[in-house]
Amino acid sequence: MAFNLKGPHKFSFRIECQDSRLGIPGRLIVGRQDEESEVHVVLKVLSYLIFYRHRLQIGGHLFHDNIPFLPDLLQLDYEGHPGFWAECGPSEMPRLKKIVAKAPNAEIWWVRERMGEMDAMKAALKKAGVRPERIRLLGLPGELVASLCHSLQARNEIFWMPATMEPPELQFDFNQEWIQSGFELGRY
Repeated sequence: MAFNLKGPHKFSFRIECQDSRLGIPGRLIVGRQDEESEVHVVLKVLSYLIFYRHRLQIGGHLFHDNIPFLPDLLQLDYEGHPGFWAECGPSEMPRLKKIVAKAPNAEIWWVRERMGEMDAMKAALKKAGVRPERIRLLGLPGELVASLCHSLQARNEIFWMPATMEPPELQFDFNQEWIQSGFELGRY
């Protein structure tokens, strides 16, 4: 389900959060690289909202030359090391293996637009020799992501209700469309 955009390279989101104590910013700008699809943009925005914590960045700048990748989401600790790292969408196994090795203290998530594929994701990680117990998995329904891609505009509005992890559930309004959906969590 790869939709390629010929349109904007920058998307803005006006965000209102039902729980203001979370500190989610009222505005978010997400840039899109030429090779990124609208699925990637949607996954980054949803991941940002689901995992929001102080100093979480989309993209982000690493201060260490020994990590040759740019994350989709990043939170640095106070010493400049990754404390949280999220990869959104398809990812190459050697990349995930290197992230696990180079960011040993980071909470690492792999977010996909596929529900029901946790076993396949775990098998791919195992086959690639990724160290177990280091990557957490989140699977969003493909239909949900496709619907959000269809509604995605250069300027967007989100009313966010914090996600629940038990049971895994999302509730939010995206460009005046109410969304309520489950999602999957896993661990490898």
